[in-house]
Amino acid sequence: MAADSPAPHVPRRIVIRMPNWLGDAVMALPAAAAVRAEYPTAHLAIAAIPSVAPMFEERTAVSPQQIVVVEKATEVARLRAGAFDTIVLLPNSFRSAWVARQSGIPHRWGYAAGARGPLLTRTVARSGKGAHQSEYYAALVRGLHIAVAGGEPSIAPRETTTARAARLLDGLTGPLVGFAPGAAYGHAKRWPPERVADVVTRLVRERGAACVLVGAAGDREAGRAIESSLPAGVQIVNLIGRTDLRLLIGVLSHCEAFVSND
Repeated sequence: MAADSPAPHVPRRIVIRMPNWLGDAVMALPAAAAVRAEYPTAHLAIAAIPSVAPMFEERTAVSPQQIVVVEKATEVARLRAGAFDTIVLLPNSFRSAWVARQSGIPHRWGYAAGARGPLLTRTVARSGKGAHQSEYYAALVRGLHIAVAGGEPSIAPRETTTARAARLLDGLTGPLVGFAPGAAYGHAKRWPPERVADVVTRLVRERGAACVLVGAAGDREAGRAIESSLPAGVQIVNLIGRTDLRLLIGVLSHCEAFVSND
């Protein structure tokens, strides 16, 4: 008579390690929400770097009970302090698996990418190339036998965030259109500033729109290039470097349209 197979592990304290790029973290929201729905009674934490973590203070379908802000020097210690029994690794780097192992988390789930398979306790074969980034994360979760509802990622600002943004935008009239002119890899992924300026000009003159530039401090050069390309009488509000992530979410919630690179 065959011995009984061991009961499947049911997590009680889960941490989801989010991707380090903000756009990728947004695309990972449906997958993270599926983990939340699969284990509704478990304590759920989100581990993310400082530039991504504030997103989870707004309203998402993930609704973590804990946000763990991690940096290279302290990540192992911060994860160890959480006493988690399970970690879901959305990044596919060797380092993320090594950190999870060093943190003493007994159940480590993720893609079997590269040579990191032995560091994980439950692996999923990587999905095919060319998949949309949101599907890439969803496929990992499905490989863990967790259903993903699908749909577009959604972030809703809290009332305090919406109010902060309204104060920043006070005095602007007409439909609000946001522009993010920067890109992490420089000019190769930027739309030429004169073309952005042309769109801004048409929106202002033909639609009566109020246009705003948003981005990190490193995007200031791109913003200045757009401003210098605008014809006389056409103005744009430059908020580049003036918003934190949560305030940016609030500003975007006021926009009727948004234009970005990449």
